[in-house]
Amino acid sequence: MRAGQREGVGMNVTPTPTAYTSYRDTVRDLIQAGESFGEVEAAIDSTELKEDAKAALWLLAFSMRDQRDRGTARVSIPAGPSGC
Repeated sequence: MRAGQREGVGMNVTPTPTAYTSYRDTVRDLIQAGESFGEVEAAIDSTELKEDAKAALWLLAFSMRDQRDRGTARVSIPAGPSGC
């Protein structure tokens, strides 16, 4: 046994699913099923998770949303005069 390690404590124990893990899987399922980003946001907001966990789920959903939804968040920059 290494110094500082207690007997019987190790990483080989299968952790129990947490509420966050369950909601993360639900967010993935909603996005993959084609639900609108607004509906996914509402589902995240309705959880009893702390704000930082909700923010993490929102970032996950944002990173997974399809190109159609991203089009509403894009900014168009007009082309400037040639040479600029």
